[in-house]
Amino acid sequence: MQKGIIFSIILILAIAIGVVLIVSKQGNKPDDSITKNISQTTSQDIGGQTTLKDTIENSNEPSATLADGIYSIDIINSKIKWFCVIHKGYVLLKSGKITIEDNKITKGSFEILMDSIVDIDIDYYLMKATLENTLKSNMFFDVRKYPESVFKITGVTDKGDNRYLINGDLKIKDIVKPVSFISTITIKNDTLYAKSERFSINRTVWGITIYSKNYPQTDDSFLFTDYIDFVITLVMTKEGE
Repeated sequence: MQKGIIFSIILILAIAIGVVLIVSKQGNKPDDSITKNISQTTSQDIGGQTTLKDTIENSNEPSATLADGIYSIDIINSKIKWFCVIHKGYVLLKSGKITIEDNKITKGSFEILMDSIVDIDIDYYLMKATLENTLKSNMFFDVRKYPESVFKITGVTDKGDNRYLINGDLKIKDIVKPVSFISTITIKNDTLYAKSERFSINRTVWGITIYSKNYPQTDDSFLFTDYIDFVITLVMTKEGE
């Protein structure tokens, strides 16, 4: 009976404290890359109602002209979706601006509201709240001490067919590391729409090393993947002249 109770507690803990629910002795092999693109034909939207193309064929056609101006984030219709093996959810943005000059993105900066981390795949409220609170705790993102993360664009390359390679610096817990991803960007009626392809970051380079095989652990019974996947969806409106 006592062993059964202990096993149940351990099982619940494994669900709650991981960024992912994969208990594995194998873990990830060490990887020097901070980000990596994931090639997929389709992936299901977090809402579970629509699918999207994550991989677009290369094209030599130039992208449509981006209208000059400063575009501000629509925080209601923008979000960052996250995926961790079987878990998924989203985090909201606090603010954001993109500047377009001579039909090119010259700068951009976004504040991510870390206290808004939400899981959407767990139906049981207690387990859902436990996972969310653990991700917000000092074991992971420590949102009380670091309430915002910041992404600043450092360079944009037009890949054609409205696809752009976005390079930038991502600051999490006062640690800044480079991140790159592909995003489709279009502008219609003074509204900018952007949606990234699915990409990954390695959480450990921002100091989130708990339950990583590649770092010493006080308890190596539970080892979780180092990688978190994201899809960024932005809606931005042009500021008045």
